Amino acid sequence: MATFWSLRGHHSEGRQRLGELLRMVPAGSLTRVSALNGAAWLAIDQGDYEQGAALLSESIGLSRTLGDTVGEGIATVYLGRSKLSSQRIAEGAPYVDRAVALLSETGDRPAIAFGMLYSALVAQFAGDLEAACDLFARCAAMSAELGLEPLSARARLTLGCARLDMGDVPGAGAALAEGLPVSMAVGDRWIVQIGLAGFAGHAAMSGRPQLALRLAGAAEAYQDLNKFSMPGPIRQMSDRWLAPACSAVGAAAARLLAEGRQLSAEEAVSLALGTERADALLPGARPTLTRRETEVAVLAARGLTNREIAAKLFLSVRTVEVHVDHILTKLDFRTRTQLAAWAYEAGLRPEDT
Repeated sequence: MATFWSLRGHHSEGRQRLGELLRMVPAGSLTRVSALNGAAWLAIDQGDYEQGAALLSESIGLSRTLGDTVGEGIATVYLGRSKLSSQRIAEGAPYVDRAVALLSETGDRPAIAFGMLYSALVAQFAGDLEAACDLFARCAAMSAELGLEPLSARARLTLGCARLDMGDVPGAGAALAEGLPVSMAVGDRWIVQIGLAGFAGHAAMSGRPQLALRLAGAAEAYQDLNKFSMPGPIRQMSDRWLAPACSAVGAAAARLLAEGRQLSAEEAVSLALGTERADALLPGARPTLTRRETEVAVLAARGLTNREIAAKLFLSVRTVEVHVDHILTKLDFRTRTQLAAWAYEAGLRPEDT
């Protein structure tokens, strides 16, 4: 359940439930080690490093008593993660090294792949970017082989960030584009903020400052909405990537960030991946409609039925019904007649589809 709560972004609920259960069942067991590690992971995701460290301290002591090497290794890598996230790189590195050694002894390949991700982060934050990229790529490949899609996607997203720091903009874009759609598809909500920050940096370094700041605003809003905490070193990298974009747009930076904060995660990801026109999501003639919603809106405004729209766009009728409902809700309309009038005033034409 801890994995579910983390992937779906239910951190506060998970922490509350695990806290209650840990108080109710205080006896030492392998299950308690897992519960402590899960609760600590959720706490670290929300930036509560002090609580995370307390839980992990108990977990490490208990796992040693029980001879649970995997449990100890996972707890130790989590402790390293906590210190890395709070920008204590020199303190965190030895914990990650010890965790990798422990997990390697067990032969548990999923756990080994997990530890490799944090070895890569240590290398990245220490400035050894070539080693970091090699480890991220190996982690992504091993995780994919083991069927660990969320971990493989996380490794690809962090690989993209490391490549950005190396100045490899095309390579960074390729890695980010491989990782972010998978993270969205499997519902790994916490890592989406990293993906959006990475794409914001990619846009900034590709000479697209306005897109960069809108994506940065979307990442900030997503963090606030989900009560996530961006790891300190990644936040520093993001600020560094965005600095030239802020200089390029000057006083417009605040407005662009605010526009980005109005985007949903899905809209921001579409922009990041280049599947959405930037102006289609901005206030004005086409308020907050995605490209697909704009296509549906134009056809609905022409008087086509849902079935006719579905046939034209090769969608199911139910999918069209959902799109029409979303469109009317976003535009605050009740009828298709209002939609038709809006489309005419906005200058939308059939060829826009």
